[in-house]
Amino acid sequence: AAPMSSKWLDAFDASVQSDGWGQQIEAADGYTKLANALEHDARHLSPRAHALVMNTALALRLRVQTMNRSDDVSQGVSVEHVKPLRDVLEAVELGGNVVARVHMPIDLSGQSGFQPIPEEAGPTPRAGAMEEAAMPAGGVGVHVRTEREAPGEERLAPVPAVPPAEITSMLPVPSRLLAAGGKPLTVFIEKAGFKDPHLFIDPFITVSVYRGDGAMDWAEPPQETARSNRKDGQYIVFNNPIHLQTDLISSFNARDGKAILFEFKHFKPQKNKISTKCWTFIDLDHVVRDSAEQEVAVQLEWYEKPADYKRKRLRLLTIKPLHLHITLRMEANRRRPA
Repeated sequence: AAPMSSKWLDAFDASVQSDGWGQQIEAADGYTKLANALEHDARHLSPRAHALVMNTALALRLRVQTMNRSDDVSQGVSVEHVKPLRDVLEAVELGGNVVARVHMPIDLSGQSGFQPIPEEAGPTPRAGAMEEAAMPAGGVGVHVRTEREAPGEERLAPVPAVPPAEITSMLPVPSRLLAAGGKPLTVFIEKAGFKDPHLFIDPFITVSVYRGDGAMDWAEPPQETARSNRKDGQYIVFNNPIHLQTDLISSFNARDGKAILFEFKHFKPQKNKISTKCWTFIDLDHVVRDSAEQEVAVQLEWYEKPADYKRKRLRLLTIKPLHLHITLRMEANRRRPA
């Protein structure tokens, strides 16, 4: 049995109740905290219980994504799809053969982060147990109870996959610049470290190239990574390439003060807006100095907001070694000789 599962059920019931009453801010906060707790506690469980709990956390995060969308939320995960997840948490609490008989009421097999559920030895499920309905590839669906189930049970129709939260402006490698002999730079954003990464909803990073001539202006339009809810310890994982569109290396002048700036942003449901948490930067002379290498890994310290584009007033966000991890890659160095 899971020692924390009674707390899971209390948090689950409170969140579903808020969701049913239309209190979306409270519900989203509750779902997110419960998902974080499930992911933390799942490591102590058996392989099957671990997969069930991790997939339950994934379903809760998908529900939060649906609640945060401004378009047709009917295409996502509804509160009615979430409610049957309580059976999964109850089964994990009971443990033993009950875990072997329980199945996920939502088909998440097409979703990023889904964990296949291994079989465990146990008695044959009783007649009339929930049977898994066939779902379209990549779809999110729910189990459909058979006619052997008790009358009055609600039939939930399949729903299509929840679109990933990838509101992004990432651009491709500038092929024309590359063909003309330029040296376009790719900034591969790997992960961002924070004390409490689970507190951020749909975080992303804005990447800008500061022109450095004293004006509040950019050398090219800013780009945004995809939103990411992937966690690895104290890190939010992005793994997104940002292909800068200007030839910063060939036109480099050490006196102009160009820099690449990174702003960490996230959604605040209480204020219904995107908020900047912190920022960091890398001077272009650092980039040029290492440009002879094909790839250079860099760790950047986070600074308190607001962003100071001239880099005159810098205040560390934390003294802990929780940084932004990036890799700089010169696309020109990667071309094969003719």
